[in-house]
Amino acid sequence: MNMQKREKQKKEKGFSPLSFFTNLCILGLILWIASGTYICPFYYLFHIPCPGCGMTRACKALLRLDFRTAVYYNCLFPIPIFWALYQLLRRYVHFSKKTENILLFASVTLFFIRWFIILFE
Repeated sequence: MNMQKREKQKKEKGFSPLSFFTNLCILGLILWIASGTYICPFYYLFHIPCPGCGMTRACKALLRLDFRTAVYYNCLFPIPIFWALYQLLRRYVHFSKKTENILLFASVTLFFIRWFIILFE
């Protein structure tokens, strides 16, 4: 019985790549906005817009409650906010692993579709 309880605790506290990636993105976004620099490393290295191009400016506009400008900079800005809130509230709101994977796949797909549209404008 003790063994089952430990296994359950390990699953609850185990490493989640989605959680790690989301938290890393949140930290990066906070540091980036706080630093005041707007040079995208992806753009700097490859001279093409990145899949999340405009996300920093969209979040800054959102912090000013300027929703129209936020949508103009990056219309997908609610997706990272959704994932960040989901990670914070994961103990209270939980999707099945299948639903979580579908939502993650849809999120990534939307970013890549938007990226290809930007690249070929």
